[in-house]
Amino acid sequence: MIDIRKSKYAGLQKIKAYGLPHPNWKCVFDIKELPLKPWSPAPFGWTIRYAPKGNYKFNLPSVHEIPYQQLKRRLKHQLMEHPELRPCVIYPSWVFLLGGTLMKNTEQITIEVMRGSITPLLEGRSNPDIIIKFTGPYYTKLVEFYGKCNPEELQIINTTRGYALKITGPEDCLLEWSYTTTNDLYFHDWLDI
Repeated sequence: MIDIRKSKYAGLQKIKAYGLPHPNWKCVFDIKELPLKPWSPAPFGWTIRYAPKGNYKFNLPSVHEIPYQQLKRRLKHQLMEHPELRPCVIYPSWVFLLGGTLMKNTEQITIEVMRGSITPLLEGRSNPDIIIKFTGPYYTKLVEFYGKCNPEELQIINTTRGYALKITGPEDCLLEWSYTTTNDLYFHDWLDI
C-alpha cells in the first residue's frame, strides 16, 4: 500500500508549506514543463533529483552541476530511465559549507552536522562532525553536544534549529539541510517518521 504522506514529493510540499527555506525548485513530470530559460541564478549548474509520489525511497539517483544548455537532454534521459520515479525536481546546484540532518519529535530536536557535503553521512560512510540535541519548551535546553564548532557554525546550527520551531503539530520528521558557500540555508528533503 502506498502511503503518500511518506513520499519525497509530499516532503518537499511540507517544506514549502511550513515556510522553510529551500532551493528555487520546479517539479517536472514531463520534459515540456521545463522552462526555455533559467528561472534562477545557478553559478554551480543545476541539479536533477527524483521525488516520487509513492512510498519514500532512499538513495535515488541524482545528477548535479549540469549546465542549463544540457538540462533538457539530461532531464529527458532521467525521465525515460525511471518513469515510475516521477516527478523530477530541478534546482540550482550549490557547494556545501555545512549540511546534515535535523530530526524533530515532540520530545527533542537532534541536529547532525557535516563539514562539506552530507553525502558520506547519508550513505553511512561517515559519522557526523557535530551532534547537538535540544529538549524542553521551544527546544532551548541543550542536553548533548558532540564535536567542536566555531561561533559561525554554531550560529548556523541555531538558525537551523530555529526553523524547526516553525514545524507545528504532531510532525515527527527527519529533514536534510545544507548551508552553502553563498550563505544560503536550504532544507531539501523531509521524511515523516
